[in-house]
Amino acid sequence: MEVTFGVNISYFLWSLLTGGVLALAYDLLRTVRRIIRTSAFGVNLEDILYFLLAGALMFWLAYDKNGGRLRWQGILGTAAGFALYRVVLQDWVVKILVRGYDILVQIFLWILKILLFPVRIVYKILEKPFVIIG
Repeated sequence: MEVTFGVNISYFLWSLLTGGVLALAYDLLRTVRRIIRTSAFGVNLEDILYFLLAGALMFWLAYDKNGGRLRWQGILGTAAGFALYRVVLQDWVVKILVRGYDILVQIFLWILKILLFPVRIVYKILEKPFVIIG
């Protein structure tokens, strides 16, 4: 008789991690949706692609960690990991991602302002003769 208790726990823990990663990926998708408005068709297409990715990841997990057998531990563990992430981390991660995006935009605008400074000076110098003529 073979004892596979350790394999089942390992598979369950990997599925918990997979559920958390899938929830994080969905939060990334939600954050992108907040930043870039998409049509209803775009949202549906994104969701379909997400669920195809999630299904492929679940089957890869079963194949790699459990010899190709999809067991209830994997489904339960993935659902529990997803739910645990949603309860504990979801709000923080979305706020951090949106705030990080805002900071990146501010940095980009600051760099752009520095790079365009010489252009502004040339514009101010050339503007005065044209105002007098016009």
